[in-house]
Amino acid sequence: MKNFLRRAALSTALFASFLSLGLPPTYAAETQPTVTINGDPADIQAKYINNKLYFSLSDFLIEAAYADPNNIEWNEKEQALFNGHTVFSVKEQCVYRQNSIDDSDRVRRKDIANFADPIIYKDDTLWATASSLKDLPSYRTFTPEIENDTLNLKKTYWEDSNGTPFPYLLHLIPLEKETGRPAFSQNELIQKKIDFSEDHYHILSQELENGKIVFAYVRKSDPQNFALVTCVDGYVAHVLDHNGIFDSSFFATRSE
Repeated sequence: MKNFLRRAALSTALFASFLSLGLPPTYAAETQPTVTINGDPADIQAKYINNKLYFSLSDFLIEAAYADPNNIEWNEKEQALFNGHTVFSVKEQCVYRQNSIDDSDRVRRKDIANFADPIIYKDDTLWATASSLKDLPSYRTFTPEIENDTLNLKKTYWEDSNGTPFPYLLHLIPLEKETGRPAFSQNELIQKKIDFSEDHYHILSQELENGKIVFAYVRKSDPQNFALVTCVDGYVAHVLDHNGIFDSSFFATRSE
């Protein structure tokens, strides 16, 4: 983030210098794209390559997908980025999971997905386009939107009261047009597990100064059991589960 801010400051200075010379902005340096997560600035590098907006895949894994930085490693010989058992191959332009079968050198590959847009290793970084998220089964729950040189990654995140993320993430949850409340009932997995209606919960809401809306779902039978739901631009961005509204079995099945 600090490097990005320094680059942004430098770009602003260069832009001002061109204006002072009377030259049009088109002669200035190429626009520096940015990445946000649910509208908030993210420490994810981005740049234009072949006129397409690319982002750093390793930054994305760490900042947006909760990956352990210690598990991310670039293999020059294989021309691939390793994240635990997941392999992003530049040579083969695909991603797959790699699991050992036994104590020998035999390895099983599964869940292979090909990239529609090429992933590119450049400047010691592996770059991917927004369309790559649709190519990767594990990250299809992200909804990428590009506007005004900004890639916004929209996602519904779920965490427990300690801020620990649930391992399995659901698709983006919109707000109901009629009530303006989170459309939990539209998600089949949630619908099977829990009824968020007013029959069981007190539902409170407050709009923040930044335009976000926070809903509190307080269980009527136990007020210590509640969830805080933060909504941004018409969808649920974050759910903080307090006192176990969702137990560990809630996310036992991944929703694709």
